[in-house]
Amino acid sequence: AIDQVQSEVPELVLRLNSKHDDWTRRIDALKRISRFTTFNMSPSALAEACLPLLDPIALQLQDLRSQIVKQACITIGDLSECLGFQFHLYARRLFPRLLDLLRIAKKVMSSAGDECMRRIITHSHVDAIEIIIQESASNKSPIVRCRCVELIILALQTWNVIQLASYETSIGLLFS
Repeated sequence: AIDQVQSEVPELVLRLNSKHDDWTRRIDALKRISRFTTFNMSPSALAEACLPLLDPIALQLQDLRSQIVKQACITIGDLSECLGFQFHLYARRLFPRLLDLLRIAKKVMSSAGDECMRRIITHSHVDAIEIIIQESASNKSPIVRCRCVELIILALQTWNVIQLASYETSIGLLFS
């Protein structure tokens, strides 16, 4: 399985590295990445093998076509569920772009970004919560601030106390 992923990644990087390639082919490439999560591989091996895809996937989040953005969010969510804690390699780079989707007027895009972030918080328990805390305190958009608070509440509901301990002061200041 790892050999198949490693052989497909260069082609997928080329396909997704441009927003000008045919959009249906880019959606197919994103779906192929999602299929990697069904392979019988360790999360660390998959995380490492897919790392070259990080920036190309992030680029798709900036596309003007809602179908591409939605599929990119689904792919990111699938990766976060499969990789678990190994998703931390991806979270710091993707979360700011996912937060940007919340400001977009197209409901399909903003909803896809919101659902993707919820999947990440629920399944990966990664340190992207630092970004969420910063955004909830400083972002000018009330929609983004509100969603950030909702994501923090979700983390409080789903994470264990040990994982949340390092963020206790920041979260306390946010809600005081």
